[in-house]
Amino acid sequence: MKMRGGIRRIANFASAAMQAYAPRLYAHYSRTLDALVASSPSMKPNFQNNVFGAAYFNLGPRVVTLRHKDFQNLAWGWCSVTAMGDFNPSLGPYCPPGETRFSLTQFSAGGLFRWVECDFRSQYQYEQAGGVLPSGQDRWNQGISMYSTWAELCVDE
Repeated sequence: MKMRGGIRRIANFASAAMQAYAPRLYAHYSRTLDALVASSPSMKPNFQNNVFGAAYFNLGPRVVTLRHKDFQNLAWGWCSVTAMGDFNPSLGPYCPPGETRFSLTQFSAGGLFRWVECDFRSQYQYEQAGGVLPSGQDRWNQGISMYSTWAELCVDE
């Protein structure tokens, strides 16, 4: 399924949107995924030219994605939920007979970033070997600095 051209284009649109609107965050995702793939020959990205570490297909036929919190994702990161199908979005979570809903969700778990930051070992092993990670507040500040400002987005190149 993920090899079909249309699915690849949909998946890569979300990745390209991150590159356009949060280029520093995109670069962080890209460096992390590249490091993961380089560290393990059996690991392959879900899609070429895409920085998300995971893709989840929900093939319905009556999919609903409710408001939620993903505590395992990168706290300042992005996820992408793409709704597809033949449906009236103004009806909210109600799906009358005859309508179909599908979705493609992409995300990168926070553990992937931590694994790379800890030199491809658990945080416990990293700290036992003398490694020191930035404080939670410092990590949050670093993450927030990866977002673009409106002024940056408005600059003509």
